[in-house]
Amino acid sequence: MICIHATKKLFAYLDSLDQLNPLNSPERRSPNRVHPVVGNWHADLMTLQRKKHLIFCHDDSRAIVIITNVTKASLKTLSDQFMDVLMNSLLTLEIETNLIESLAESLRGSTLYFDTETNRSVQGTLRLRKQDFEHWVEYDQANINELSEARVSCFLTHRPCSTKQTGQSLSFWPVSVLGFNLKREYDYGSCSRALTLGCIPSSVHRDADFLEFAQTFDGYGFVAQSISGKRDTEQSPLDGLQKLGKTARAEYKKNWKLPKDLNTLRAVLFYEYRNDHFTSMGDSPFKTPYIIKLVNEIHRRFRHGDGV
Repeated sequence: MICIHATKKLFAYLDSLDQLNPLNSPERRSPNRVHPVVGNWHADLMTLQRKKHLIFCHDDSRAIVIITNVTKASLKTLSDQFMDVLMNSLLTLEIETNLIESLAESLRGSTLYFDTETNRSVQGTLRLRKQDFEHWVEYDQANINELSEARVSCFLTHRPCSTKQTGQSLSFWPVSVLGFNLKREYDYGSCSRALTLGCIPSSVHRDADFLEFAQTFDGYGFVAQSISGKRDTEQSPLDGLQKLGKTARAEYKKNWKLPKDLNTLRAVLFYEYRNDHFTSMGDSPFKTPYIIKLVNEIHRRFRHGDGV
C-alpha cells in the first residue's frame, strides 16, 4: 500500500467526487501494509491551463510524480496511473533495471490510501516544485497535453534539496536517496562487487547506512596492492591503511582537502570505519561531518566518471 498525505484542498476535492472509499476503509490501513521504500508521499492539487493536475512528493527522497489532466473518470484508475508514471520516471532517471523490476513486483496490486497527516518540511518541497512546474510551463509556453508525465516528473526530481536533522542542514539529490533506498531494500550485497550511485548513501541517511557502505570496499587489499613492489616491503597493509587514513584526516583538518582518487577515498572511509569499530565505545555516531564530507566526495567523483 502507498499512503498519500494529501493537502486539505486535495482531500476535499477527492471527497467531493466520492473517490476516497473504499480505499480508505479503516481495515485497509495498517503500518505493516505500507511499502518500505516508496510507501509515503505528500500530494497536492494544482490548476494550470484550466485543467487539474496532481503533484506527489516522496517523503524520504523528495522525488516527484506528476499526473496531468485529472478528471473524475481518470481518478478511478489513479493507483494504476501513479504506478505507471513512477516506474517510467525511474527508468528516465536511469535507476538500475533490476531494482525497478523488483519494486514493480513488490507493488503489484498496491493501492493508494489518502489521509491529511502532513509534514511541514515535505510540504515546503512540494510547494517549491509546484512553483517550478508553473514557471516552466509559463516560461516555455508549453502545452500540458503534449508533455510526458514521466519526463516532467524526472525534470522536477533532478534538482538538489535540503532538510534539517538534529539542527544540521543537509543537502542531497533526490535520485541518489531513492536509488540508495531501493538498493538497500533489494540488492545492497552487489555494492561489494561494483560501485553504483545507488550504493552511495546521502547525508540524510542513517548512521547504520554509512557504516554499511564503508564496509563495501577492501581497504587492506587496496593498500597491499599499492605498496607491492616498493622498497618499503616491511610495511604491512594494516600499517599502510593507518598511515593513509591519518594522513588524509590531517590534510583535511589543515587544508580542507581530500584525496583526489576515488579508491583512495573509499580506503580512507574504510579506515575510519575500522578505527571507529575498534576505538568507539558505541556512544558516538559514525556519521560525523568529516565522514559525510568523505561520502559526498565519493559520490561527486563517481558521478564525474572516476568510477571503478
